[in-house]
Order: sequence, then C-alpha cells, then structure tokens
Amino acid sequence: MIPTDWLDALASVGSLTEKQLQNRFGAEASRWARQQEELRKKARAKFAEADTMLFDREALEQATHEAIARYHASRFPLGAKVVDLTCGIGSDLHAFGPGAVGFEIDALRAEYARHNCPLTEVRTEDGLAYAQSSSDPYLWADPDRRDSSGRRLADPSQYAPNPLDIPRDRQLTGIKLSPMLADEFLAEVGPRVEFVSFRGECREAVVWAGKLAEAGIFAVRIETGATLGREPTYDQVDEAGEFIFDADPAAVRAHALGGFDRPQLGDSPGYVTGGDLESEWLTPYRVLAAGTYDAKRIKEALRNLGRRVFEVKQRGAGVEPTAIMRQVRTEGDPISLICWRVGKSVRWALAERVGRG
Repeated sequence: MIPTDWLDALASVGSLTEKQLQNRFGAEASRWARQQEELRKKARAKFAEADTMLFDREALEQATHEAIARYHASRFPLGAKVVDLTCGIGSDLHAFGPGAVGFEIDALRAEYARHNCPLTEVRTEDGLAYAQSSSDPYLWADPDRRDSSGRRLADPSQYAPNPLDIPRDRQLTGIKLSPMLADEFLAEVGPRVEFVSFRGECREAVVWAGKLAEAGIFAVRIETGATLGREPTYDQVDEAGEFIFDADPAAVRAHALGGFDRPQLGDSPGYVTGGDLESEWLTPYRVLAAGTYDAKRIKEALRNLGRRVFEVKQRGAGVEPTAIMRQVRTEGDPISLICWRVGKSVRWALAERVGRG
C-alpha cells in the first residue's frame, strides 16, 4: 500500500513550501510528493485526469495516450473481460473497463495501477505465466522494450515478455510493439498489423492474433478511426508534379500509398506527387519552383517569388535544415523547402501548403 503520509504530502504540495512539507511529512514523503506533482504536469499531455493519477517516470514515458488506449479497447467485443498482461500504471487497463484484469510484476507500479483504475482488479503477478496457464479468450500486452538501464532494445526477443511467447491462439490477442520492427517479425507475431497514427506521428504497431483477427496490414488514424490498407506505390518519378503530398507516417510505414494513384517522388517513401488530391492521409503542397539541389538557385528562386523559407522538409535527402536556411535567407512571405533524393543527387521544390476547408 502507498503510505498514507505520502498521499497526504501529495495533497499538500500546492499549499506548503518544500521545507514545510519535509517538516510535516518527512524527507521521503516530501520527495515523493514533489516528484508526483512534476510527473502529473507532464502527464497532462496524455491523460485528462492526470492530476488525480500516480506515476513513475519510466512508466509514464511508455504509457499509452488515453485516446489510443480507447482505440485498443474498442477492438475487443463490448463488455469483454480483457486480461492485460503488462498493465504498468494502468493506461490501457483503464480503457478496458471494470471487467478487465491487470497484471504487473512491479509492486509499486501495481499500486499505482490500483489507484489509477480503482474499479479494476490488479494482481502483482507475472501476467505471461498466468496467460500461459489459463484459457482467457481476450489478452492484451505491451511488452517492455527497454533494458534495465533504460535503453531501447533492438532485438524483440529481449522484450519482456517476448512477443512470441504470448498466447495468440485465443479469441483475440493484441500486442503493442515498436513500428520500427521488421515486417517479417510483425507477421510472425500475428496476421493483422496496424500502424497507429496520432497527432501526425506513427506511434506504434499493434499486432492482432486469434480467431477474431482479420488478416491484413493497415494504417489507422486515431482522430478519425480511418484505416488504409497496404498497397505499395506503383511507380516512381524524379521530378515534382503540380503538387507534392506529404504522407502520414503511419501510411508510409504500412506501405499504403498505392491506392492514391500517384507516383512516389524520389527514392524515399513518404512523398507522392501529381495533380490535386484531397485525403486525410496526405498534406498537399503546391509547387512554385523546383530543380536540382543548389543553394544559389534556391535563393534566386526565392527572390523571384518574393518568399522566404520557414521550414525544410526532407525524406532521406541528407540536408541540414539550419545550414540551408542560413544559406538561402531572403525576405517575404513564408514558403516550404521540400528536398528528396534521387540516386546520389538531391532535388528541391519551393512549395506552399494548401489549406483545406
């Protein structure tokens, strides 16, 4: 149990000075309370109820944003008892609802999960061992992807637990993984892979396995619920067309841009080009000037347009944004400089973002 004086100290952080906290509750309780206050401020970016929750620093960093957690929960049948094998501080567990059961081997994190999910059962046990000896039909896991020093692990077999050890023969098992893992490994874990987009970033890869898992590779946008199935681009061009489209990173990772009937621009996936097109997966930029990379020519084009570069966008071009912005400094309305690689050369375009709605 979390000591009562620790919780009392936390409740008093806003009304007492640091010295008063220490005098009233002791150094240990005061230190813990101040840390919780700091973590709660950081957690507001993920949780609407952050100011009533408890955290530890590493678990907060790895915790699922509540909007993404709600999506995870929506993939299970309504009212299903989901067993969260690695509940941590309870970010996903809270979304699964009162009928869920969480497992957390770290005793303090388990206490934090009980505090954060007061209507849900939390067991301080090895969730993998439980799942392997039980027949629960709905499982969820978010394996720890860091070693004991906090460094990210590149080898998924070193995750805790190893994704391949998690039972995947039930009704539905969901496993949250890094989107940087190889397609071959993700496919080995389960038949359905979802690359999750939230606030313009590819946040995670979720692999679904079991009888209810419909096979396929998809990008998913949390804000709208839209999905985009894998369909690689059918062609590639070196030069920009009328528009350059900057694709959602999750759509890029899912190799799902082929359905837009636009060729890939250059060697790196992520930009497609051609005539105008409206899609929530694509941010359009109207091209005003383009050429082979040369700072003098870019600056000349800027002067002719009466514009100035306010951002440099690139996909594997190897351009250093700060340096190039210094080299091509001009005056005028802002415009984007987009760079891409073609073989050993770099191409550029000055383009303005097209507003929608």
